[in-house]
Amino acid sequence: MGVNLRQIVSPETISLEKLKGKKIAVDAYLTLYQFLTTMPPLSDSKGRLTNYLSGLFYRSTNLMASGIKLCYVFDGKSPSQKFRYDTGEWGIEHEYSVRVTPEIRRKSIELLGALGIPVVEAPSEGEAQCAYMCRKGKVWATVSQDYDALLFGSPRLIRNLTLARYRKLPKGGTTKVNLELIDLKKFLKENKINQRQLIA
Repeated sequence: MGVNLRQIVSPETISLEKLKGKKIAVDAYLTLYQFLTTMPPLSDSKGRLTNYLSGLFYRSTNLMASGIKLCYVFDGKSPSQKFRYDTGEWGIEHEYSVRVTPEIRRKSIELLGALGIPVVEAPSEGEAQCAYMCRKGKVWATVSQDYDALLFGSPRLIRNLTLARYRKLPKGGTTKVNLELIDLKKFLKENKINQRQLIA
């Protein structure tokens, strides 16, 4: 689900106030996966999961109330060894059992549309599209939990964009979270590498 740069990244801890008035591109699938795996399994009268809709609604409306302009970016076709959202299957190296199905995708897009939140459907990976939008100045930062956006050249990456101070872990327990900002130029300078070396 992404490369692990945690050991060499020195993120800046920020407050939601720093994001007020800024437009940010959110990795939709990673966000939905978080809701599906960490929230209670709420469902409708037909047994269909609705926890992701609750999470998406409350997080989005609270962030908008804080003055943050959201844009959710959904993956398009995925590379063969990545999660295939159209079939709900992973490549051979992944073991996740929770899926973002076409129905979950459709209902999420409908909810976001009803809230007036822009949705972008990427030609391939959502994080690559977020990074592209950030490089072009369409958004101020990419929001994701993994670091792929840096590999894709996003000038800024925001991690842990949540209103909660603690996050439930998929296998139980909680962990304290701080809202983090990673500036790509600063990161490259601190590690004495360039973008090409980061990718290699």
